Amino acid sequence: MGGYFHSTLVQLIREQMGMAYSISTDYSLRNSFLHVYAGISIENYEKVKSSIMNVVFDYQKGFIDEDTFNLTKASMINELLRDADNLNSFNANNIFSSRPYRSIEDNVNLIKNVTKDEVVQAALTLKLDTIYLLGGVKNENI
Repeated sequence: MGGYFHSTLVQLIREQMGMAYSISTDYSLRNSFLHVYAGISIENYEKVKSSIMNVVFDYQKGFIDEDTFNLTKASMINELLRDADNLNSFNANNIFSSRPYRSIEDNVNLIKNVTKDEVVQAALTLKLDTIYLLGGVKNENI
């Protein structure tokens, strides 16, 4: 949904709507949460929230662009291969993980074999739980 430049949320909310300087998603394996992070102005909050929810609803209905889907899989594989060249990433992803070890080739094949139907099924499990809206104060001295 978000994170890569070509992703649905980046293209819609950042590029088309111009309402976020950054937007991404992150899945937490430990607690099965999908986190959406968006750097927005407070005046855009309702519109951005509504747009994010609409993207989730679209994914739940199977409206997932084929090119975006394939590019995301390729990007995930590239990221995986890049991280394999970094000892710290390798250690964090394999040694300190509670998940069973899988080879890079196994992980690449898992990503390659993901289907849009599986993404739709995962999207159907999503439900809004918590929204954090962080704000600041204007300081003319900064």
